[in-house]
Amino acid sequence: MNRIRLINSIIQKANFKKYLEIGTRSGTSLYTISCKNKIAIDPNFIIPKMEKLKRKVFDIKNNRKTHYFEMTSDDFFEQKKEFLKNFGTVEISLVDGMHTYHQALKDVLNILPFMDEKSIIVMHDCFPVSEPASTAYNSEEFFTKEKHPEWTGEWNGDTWKSILYLLKKYPNDLEVFVIDTDYGLGIIQKKHNLPMNFELDTEFFRQFISYTFQDLKKNPQELINLKSKDIIPSLLNRFHY
Repeated sequence: MNRIRLINSIIQKANFKKYLEIGTRSGTSLYTISCKNKIAIDPNFIIPKMEKLKRKVFDIKNNRKTHYFEMTSDDFFEQKKEFLKNFGTVEISLVDGMHTYHQALKDVLNILPFMDEKSIIVMHDCFPVSEPASTAYNSEEFFTKEKHPEWTGEWNGDTWKSILYLLKKYPNDLEVFVIDTDYGLGIIQKKHNLPMNFELDTEFFRQFISYTFQDLKKNPQELINLKSKDIIPSLLNRFHY
């Protein structure tokens, strides 16, 4: 099961109405997600204006109420607080923007204040397929990854470290695990809906920068709470409200 099928299955089970997506780009996932109200965030959309209009006119059920924000996710959460307040609880999100530890983590931390205990985040690229695919953006290894014998053209980045951070930082407040499918689908939910501080802890963040793909490969169950895709039915069963 890939991220789109999982998200659609959750939306159907939970009857969710509000979806947020970071990393929309061409709309491949956005337009295949069946949800009434959508937020699409990307600094560089490549969706033609006529495509947006066509979707708004002819796909009334799923895309009439789609809000496009062509900006970075950081700018969105900084500048669109009033919009988010009016939008209400974000029920389900896809984080699939820049595949870096820092940015993926910031995206999750920015979404969490707008969630309740029923909401869920799905984060893509949390279990890299190979060492070159796991290279950190702008690192020396990133710029030489094509020379690696295991390079296949797939790049997942070091997004997985954001899962490690969340597991270690919020063991009593968040449920966090990765499903071993579609390059690793990170699942993040609140265990309760109490007020919390989700500011980035810089010192805590630095603890995990030096972790490598080899560390992950040795013990993915411990580092990212990796679970078989067999867990998906039990995950979906949570959403019988």
